[in-house]
Amino acid sequence: MVNIDQLDALPGPSAALDQAGTPTTPSIASFAAWMFFTSCTLIRSVPAFSYTLKHSCPLLGVNSKDLTWLLCCRGAFSPLSCAMIRLRFIGLALSLGACMPGTDRELTVVSGPSDDDEVVSRETTARDPAGAWLLSEFHDSIIVHRRVGRYRRPVPVWTALLLRVDSTVVRCNGILLPRTERYTRWGSDTLLVLDKYGQQTFVYDAMQDRLRVFFGDDSNFKEMSMEYRRLRPDEHHLLTGIDSQLRDSAFAFEENYHKHLVELLFAGRFEPLDIGQHGFGIDGNGRVTGHPVWNEFWFHDYFGTLHPFENDADGLVFTDTTRKWPENTFPFDWRFFGDTLVLRSMTTDGDRYYLSKGELRYIRRP
Repeated sequence: MVNIDQLDALPGPSAALDQAGTPTTPSIASFAAWMFFTSCTLIRSVPAFSYTLKHSCPLLGVNSKDLTWLLCCRGAFSPLSCAMIRLRFIGLALSLGACMPGTDRELTVVSGPSDDDEVVSRETTARDPAGAWLLSEFHDSIIVHRRVGRYRRPVPVWTALLLRVDSTVVRCNGILLPRTERYTRWGSDTLLVLDKYGQQTFVYDAMQDRLRVFFGDDSNFKEMSMEYRRLRPDEHHLLTGIDSQLRDSAFAFEENYHKHLVELLFAGRFEPLDIGQHGFGIDGNGRVTGHPVWNEFWFHDYFGTLHPFENDADGLVFTDTTRKWPENTFPFDWRFFGDTLVLRSMTTDGDRYYLSKGELRYIRRP
């Protein structure tokens, strides 16, 4: 027989410990079993306890009227009441157990891929070099610094300013070889090795989705490298017609790139900063408007082999189509300082252009 004083020592759900000594969440079955055992203990021990008090109290001098509460206890623990209490305990145990999430249920709801798993997944996901790439150190340097001539010297600019890769073929277009050249792709890492104007090795890093070209520099006999980046959606106009079978397609990439530079560098309205000068506008096709003398415009993009401006200077020429050469030609060296276009005067001997005295300044407006 279990005394009431012993009930406090009965193990409850919170008494379960794991091997490390930390509390664990009980399962539904263990919680129900504990509640059932507790109900049985209470049902059996309380009537016996009241019976003992009833027969012992007269010996202790206790009035029998004071035992009314004991009889109530016995009535409360009649067999029917005991059965009902037992059922209520079991029902309570099952209800509480249903509301308490088990360990497996918690894992199902809470668990998911950890940050470490995501990092490993990203690092181990091999990418594909397929697509169009631009030589960043030429193309993006022009965007940032608005210069052209100073970036034209590296060999990959000549042969592979634009690089297009698929599963079997690598296509190249450069400023010296603007027509599309097709080559068989070597492999997944080393995509291509060219031996034009010196050896060039094109290597793709799948983990970083990075494409680089390694080549020799004849000026210092060192190996150099340059990096490509993927073509952006707003640059896809550079690809228009460059693989056409028509004879004029040989110049399609040059024409596309020239127009790209016109829009990037010169399209807009130019207002004079010097007294007595006239403003003018240049549209996306290079047409000049608003100037009383200049009505045509051309600038050197460094495609091809003829470079008439000394020291790789960035040159442009305005023309008066109503007059004849050389009076109709107005050559300048151009350079931007912020939004200010500075035109330094040049002269020509018919073959090459040279700096001369004088300059004009204009502020560029959209």
